Amino acid sequence: MLADIDLYDEELEGDIHIGAGETNIMRLIGKAFKTINKQYGRIRFHLHSGNSIDIQDQFEKGLLDIVLLVGECDRSKYNSIQLKDTNRWGIVTLDSNPLASKESIKLKDLVNEPLIFT
Repeated sequence: MLADIDLYDEELEGDIHIGAGETNIMRLIGKAFKTINKQYGRIRFHLHSGNSIDIQDQFEKGLLDIVLLVGECDRSKYNSIQLKDTNRWGIVTLDSNPLASKESIKLKDLVNEPLIFT
């Protein structure tokens, strides 16, 4: 955990555990890792993937140092910042489906459609 970061021969060393779902913001996080590793090559990052409930639970148990949560949560019990990014969702369907000809899809368009979430 962050408390495990030590000064070793005048260089920071240790492990940082980050929990997040699959989101576009991970590109920004990857760039931050690269920048940090250039200056502090002995810091190791560990990514833990999961849904917001699982990630938040692991954080509250002290298993993660930092979490990236998508959606609403009670931020009053955490030190937090809101990151400016949006996630874009998409669907895959057959060309014969009327949704395939739409420029954009709204939630109401999916009401009677069979869906598989991955």
